[in-house]
Amino acid sequence: MAKTLLITGASGFLGRTLVKEILSQSDDTLHLLVRSGDTETVLTNDLGDLVSSRVHFVRGDITESNCGVPREIQTQLKSRIDELWHLAASTTFDDNRAEEIRRVNVGGTQNVISLARHFDKLCRFYYMSTAYVCGKRTDVIDEDDIDDSQGFKNVYEKTKWESEGIVRASGLPFTIIRPSILIGDSRSGDSMGEARMMYGYLLALYHAARHAIGGATDFPRYWHRAETGRRANVNARLYGAGEVTKNMVTVDDVVRVCMAIRASGGLAEGQTFNVVNSRNLPIAYIVDSMQRALRLTGYYYDASLPPTGLLTDNKVERAAYRCTRPFFPYARYTEPSWVCNHRPISNIPRVAMTEELFDFLMRRFVEDTLVSKPR
Repeated sequence: MAKTLLITGASGFLGRTLVKEILSQSDDTLHLLVRSGDTETVLTNDLGDLVSSRVHFVRGDITESNCGVPREIQTQLKSRIDELWHLAASTTFDDNRAEEIRRVNVGGTQNVISLARHFDKLCRFYYMSTAYVCGKRTDVIDEDDIDDSQGFKNVYEKTKWESEGIVRASGLPFTIIRPSILIGDSRSGDSMGEARMMYGYLLALYHAARHAIGGATDFPRYWHRAETGRRANVNARLYGAGEVTKNMVTVDDVVRVCMAIRASGGLAEGQTFNVVNSRNLPIAYIVDSMQRALRLTGYYYDASLPPTGLLTDNKVERAAYRCTRPFFPYARYTEPSWVCNHRPISNIPRVAMTEELFDFLMRRFVEDTLVSKPR
């Protein structure tokens, strides 16, 4: 039976992929919360032929009361919405923007819940959290509520943890989904314009390396020459310990899990799902893969680097240190062991993060973002 959904964050990396999958796999009607006409245009162009009478755009902003949805629209949707997917969030790691992050992640979740209370038929509230609500813990992470006894690596993690608590206490029929680090499509390699998370780290290395290879307009020429010629050696240390591991999940894998959770119906109510990969990769390998994709050499981790006050004459090293600072905690704390026992996650095929797959995703990002469209 077809359902009617309201989705926040539909223009995001995960949101667009989820919207496409729901439209292609069902007859559901989707109401997508967008802040501007520009966002609506981007989504319309991205969805292409999938935009039809089943897709409706609702103007609003999760940082406003009832998400800024006009009262007449609330009335129209009151007896229609069956599911609400809350994906919108600030994913910045910059603690200097703590107030903004809190307003979007905590205040936004409160506002979405307030809006959800207007919907008489609501049978499920899906909240997209993060596996990193575990904060600085490196032990076993349960699928349900977790404490904050060991603190968090940044404001982002803390606000997502607080938001989970708000969702649990809301009285709504909730399901919480916790992906680890999102990365591109495992089949096509498409990053869909995403420039944060792992791609943000790669971009930081790229921007720093330009001190050694010239400006943005020079990089594509350098990159093509370096395919068969000499590669620039930046000889630059990075903050962190190379043996620290990271867990990454491809966007198509996460959407497949979301669809399985959705299909499980009542089994998912009140449940929390850790959506993580069966394999971690050490950050030493991650950086080697990134610099191979950039056709550079010479980046390496040095555990003796201080978290503040680096003194060096190496311009690349200084720039890399500055540009990767928001990622420092993730280069220090290795991954915990996430429990993933809840059905249906425990019995559906998943995409394993292999070295070959990661190499492919990094290479595609460089080709699509830095070579085809020079920065």
